[in-house]
Amino acid sequence: MREPVFQKVTPANISFLENIFPFDMKCQHYHDAYEIYLQVEGERFLSFDNQKYLLKRGSLYIIAPFELHMTSSADDPRFKRFLLNFAPISVSSVLSDKETDDMLKGVPSCVIELNDTEFEKALFLFKHAQSYSGYGSHNSDKMRQMAVALLMDFICVCTKNLPSLTLLESNRSASPVYTAVAYVNSNYDKYIDLDFICDYVHMSKSNFCLVFKKMIGDTFIDYLNAVRTARAHQLIATTDMKLGEIAQKTGFSSSDYMSRVFKSIHGVAPSQFRRANTQRS
Repeated sequence: MREPVFQKVTPANISFLENIFPFDMKCQHYHDAYEIYLQVEGERFLSFDNQKYLLKRGSLYIIAPFELHMTSSADDPRFKRFLLNFAPISVSSVLSDKETDDMLKGVPSCVIELNDTEFEKALFLFKHAQSYSGYGSHNSDKMRQMAVALLMDFICVCTKNLPSLTLLESNRSASPVYTAVAYVNSNYDKYIDLDFICDYVHMSKSNFCLVFKKMIGDTFIDYLNAVRTARAHQLIATTDMKLGEIAQKTGFSSSDYMSRVFKSIHGVAPSQFRRANTQRS
């Protein structure tokens, strides 16, 4: 069964995982919250924005909402990691909307390598925030939000000081598959079909489909629809644009086709999704 493209997460959920078996996500996916990941031990691969990164001890990544990404096993599958899913509502009782916006302003999706001091600080803050899970006191939720806010503030400072840090070397491949992915990520709003992309990367259709599926974990059309749907989801959730305009801006041939693809991923049509989220807000 195909893994879901959109994975709903609980804001401020912090998890620690120690893994000893191979664990590969089957396809790229996205969330409507930030994902912050700290590699504690071992190695793992991260794929996003047509690049593949090798995560090691001290590697930290931040993926913005609606950005497609996936992780997969390195040669040795054993690893330990912390992961935080963060949305502004996660700290609403301790930071104002403006304070949260200022903290997140200009924070990119990126992968950075923390030095030893920064790694120990990040590790302490992850553990401190996680310690409030199930704490039980009447102030535990606010204390947890304060701990998450401290963690996010530290991470945002790290990302804004990128020139003083070392970007991990990405394993950008010269493969035509990554050329195709890069083209889709930058031109999803334009007309793209399988014939066009095969001509663009100079591969036969049968060979391209086989290699793309093996390297990306998805068919080309599924990946294209995932990119477009993530952008449509973002516009539906954050703007008042009409669905026809959103379909046009995200490369779908019509609002009806966008609705069919969106419903196949979310289980509801875009109009129903917008109404439900408007009522909750």
